[in-house]
This record gives sequence, structure tokens and C-alpha cells, in this order.
Amino acid sequence: MENSFELTEAHTIMLDGMNDELRDAAKHVVGSLGYYVAIQFFMAEFKMAEDKAKILADLGCYVIE
Repeated sequence: MENSFELTEAHTIMLDGMNDELRDAAKHVVGSLGYYVAIQFFMAEFKMAEDKAKILADLGCYVIE
């Protein structure tokens, strides 16, 4: 199955503001917990709104390699 994920402006803005440590952490959280649990984790631990948590999970899952 081909990955059809495309960055939005919101993804690009968040990605540009992330340092290497935050990128690694996002990738690790999504890789360890899975996409949907990572969203809940970001919302609970970082008090993120759901839309921002989804963007961070997207980045950890699809973008950061």
C-alpha cells in the first residue's frame, strides 16, 4: 500500500519549529505507543489540543525518519 500522506501548512509550521530531540521523541512515542495512543498521550501529557496532537503524531509516524 502506497503512503499517500501529504504535509499541510500546519504540519510544516510545527516541523520547522521542532529541534532534533523533539523530532526523535515524537518518532519514538508514535513508534512505541502507536498512532492513536500517541495522540492521547500528547493531549494528556503536553496539554495539547486534539488537532495539534494529531499533527505531532502525523509527523512522528509519516515524516520523521
